[in-house]
Amino acid sequence: MAILGDSIDRIMSAMVLLSIGIAYFGCSEVAAKVCYLDQEQDRQGKLRWVKPAERVDRCACTSLRPGGVSMMRSHRNEEPEYTDNPMFTDDVEEIKGYFNCPEVESISPNITCPPAITKKITKNANGVSISWMLPTATANSGVPPTITLVSGSQLGNGSFFAIGKYVIIYEATDEAANSATCKLQISVEDARKPRISGCPRDITKTIPDGVSSVAVEWNEPTATDNSGVHPTVVNETPDKGPNFTKGIHIITYRAKDEAGNSQICTFNIYVVKRGVSLNGTSARQSSNWNMIARAAIDGRNDTFSHTARNDLHPWWRVALNGEHCLARINVTRRRHIGNDYSDPRFVGVVARAGLSSNYTGNRQCGSPASDQLVTNGVVQFRCDPPLRASYVHLYKDSTNPNTTDEYLEIAEITVEEYRVSSTECVMVHQVEAIPLLLKDVSQSSNYSDPHRATTAIDGNVHTFIHTGYMDPHPWWAMDMVDEHCLGFIDVSLRIGYDTIRADVRAGLNYNFTENQECGSQVTKAQYAERRVVAFRCDPPVWARYISIDLPNPGLNAVVVAEVAVEELSYLECSSYQDVPVLGKSATQSAQTTYPAVNAIDESQESLSQILDTLGGDLQLWWQVDLTDTHCLGRVSVELGAFGNRSSDVVSRVGISSRYNTQNQQCGSIVTADQVYDGAMISFVCDPPLRARYVSLEMDLMDDSVLSIAEVTVEEHSTPQCPLPAGN
Repeated sequence: MAILGDSIDRIMSAMVLLSIGIAYFGCSEVAAKVCYLDQEQDRQGKLRWVKPAERVDRCACTSLRPGGVSMMRSHRNEEPEYTDNPMFTDDVEEIKGYFNCPEVESISPNITCPPAITKKITKNANGVSISWMLPTATANSGVPPTITLVSGSQLGNGSFFAIGKYVIIYEATDEAANSATCKLQISVEDARKPRISGCPRDITKTIPDGVSSVAVEWNEPTATDNSGVHPTVVNETPDKGPNFTKGIHIITYRAKDEAGNSQICTFNIYVVKRGVSLNGTSARQSSNWNMIARAAIDGRNDTFSHTARNDLHPWWRVALNGEHCLARINVTRRRHIGNDYSDPRFVGVVARAGLSSNYTGNRQCGSPASDQLVTNGVVQFRCDPPLRASYVHLYKDSTNPNTTDEYLEIAEITVEEYRVSSTECVMVHQVEAIPLLLKDVSQSSNYSDPHRATTAIDGNVHTFIHTGYMDPHPWWAMDMVDEHCLGFIDVSLRIGYDTIRADVRAGLNYNFTENQECGSQVTKAQYAERRVVAFRCDPPVWARYISIDLPNPGLNAVVVAEVAVEELSYLECSSYQDVPVLGKSATQSAQTTYPAVNAIDESQESLSQILDTLGGDLQLWWQVDLTDTHCLGRVSVELGAFGNRSSDVVSRVGISSRYNTQNQQCGSIVTADQVYDGAMISFVCDPPLRARYVSLEMDLMDDSVLSIAEVTVEEHSTPQCPLPAGN
């Protein structure tokens, strides 16, 4: 009764808890964190404290509080756990010790993401689909954790990633709810250069009399990029106009995207100051008909030159006073009755210019004359590119179907030039005649001894070759011994003989049927006494063997008076191909914060820059080892910051690692007017050179800086590749 009397107050205050306390073995939970120790009588009638049952997850309790009192012993299937030492606390660790809770694992799992992924976009796309191996994870318990993507399912494994940088986060969770994360770095880089559209064509302007320059206008190019963002397009030319003085001006535009990739377009502005004086020059023509050749250069439009009516191959020529860089040949046609300039006899006339007195050795300027090219009676033949020349020729192209067999008459000729030095005038496409005398020739059969194979290269149009009439496949062939880049094969046909449908071929194969055909088959209309047919090899071809054959002769034979061969520059038969430089070994005269490899990392943003040298070296230099030898044709250099202080740079190529002693100079020395920040400099190896090492060098001056943003190296697809001198 004393226990009851002592506890009467607590009994009364806890009556509301009787049903709850009985149901939970003397434990009530509030918010799953606060637990209570109730009191009840044991079997002996003693009032004791009751611990919360284990099924209540008492190890999750964060606070212990006194609970209610029950005076009746509850009827349970399980025996409650009594204690005479209750604990009331908010200390979690004390609670776990009081209930003898087992230690809970608190070690986080180990999770490993795949290595960082970098994708470079080189195609016309703004992104790429990327897949990867899923992360791996382990837990201390030995049970594999659960791995989930927590950074968003829209960029999961196999998703499309646009250009940019991404962080993919995975989480591993074990059975004890311990977790850890890892990050996968993904970078999608734009490595494709922008595309430039509308790059202007070359422009030619003539400066009016009395002024020193002329205004030039053009439509600026535009650019697009695979990223979808419009690149910036900037005119990087120091002299942007609009007025330009005489000479050749190279205009450079650069398109640059957000990733730093850039593309350039260039075009030339040719500004002509004055005409070439023809006073005192010597003019000739193939024949005369009362009007002499000089009448075409006497400064008068009412006089004219005139070849004879029976001239089967009329031509006119003037020998200039010295060499000139020719831009344009202007021909005033003879004016007929009623101021009529529409003379059909001038249609098909071709203009050539060069250093040879023989027109076949020079290059054509512009297109053959037509009525559409006439302005106030003047036909303009533009030399593009400009040609270094001391002779100008006009002749009738017999292969042109609109050409008549009549005479050639000219009222007046003027010649315009670029006022530049002879070394600055372009000489590509220059044509040279190949000496053929004493070359090895043969033919399938011989009609008679005077018409043997050698008569086609004896320089005499009155002699001719003639195969037998019963020959099932008549042919004539020549071995030039050496290889040449062929542009034209000129064949003088003979009147009265039908070699129609003959094929003219050139190539490197001894079996001529495997070589490239030049031009079209001979037509019957082309046959006239000493008619010269120019068979153009298009494209130009490397050749050692020349042939003329009749695959289906019928009753015909190969009858030819003379054969001449025109050789082009090796550049016509070869093309530039990039030499890989990324990852090659590069060195420079001084190790700075701008290392040598920056110039070959395919990024215009990083520089190789040398301000001074160590060890008293009197030169600044940079060099790359291409590992293998290549037939180098061009070295292109983009200057970086302080590019305006990088004049007098020389490029050398060769097979010696001693850059400045044994390798040969490629191209010209860079001049002060060529350099500025971001300038593109091209060093053309002419002829191409076999080389393993490429170097750039300049003498050390007070303000010298060899600043290189990027270097590209190109090789030639040509069999003619000599070693540099000294190697």
